[in-house]
Amino acid sequence: MKIGIAGCGIGGLAAATLLAEGGNAVTLFDQFDTPRPVGSGLVIQPVGQACLDILGLMDKARSAGRPIYQLHGIEGLSRRTVLRANYGRPGGDDFGLAIYRSDLFQLLLDRAAKAGVPVVTSADIVEAPATGAGRLLRTR
Repeated sequence: MKIGIAGCGIGGLAAATLLAEGGNAVTLFDQFDTPRPVGSGLVIQPVGQACLDILGLMDKARSAGRPIYQLHGIEGLSRRTVLRANYGRPGGDDFGLAIYRSDLFQLLLDRAAKAGVPVVTSADIVEAPATGAGRLLRTR
């Protein structure tokens, strides 16, 4: 299949790589002049870690990030808990992976390039029909 993906972010890069390695002709389109991460840091949940493992990137991601075993978010004014996540016992195999978005982005961008995924920059997607036999991304 010929597949176009709008957005050269973390999800687009991972999807494009997996689809290309599955034998598809994939092209990534992005509105930026140069692909770059947006945001600062994130926590990769276990399902995201499984995807990185399939891509062969989990060891590199773990080296770039830090495992966390619990998140506890408190709203500033009321001091009420707004987030609580427990991944497992400290030092165990179950954790969230805290990582800089730029580090994860670069790992995925390099992996997509290795898979032969072209990136079209400065792309303005003007149409992406949701129905029809030959769905198409139209750019300016």
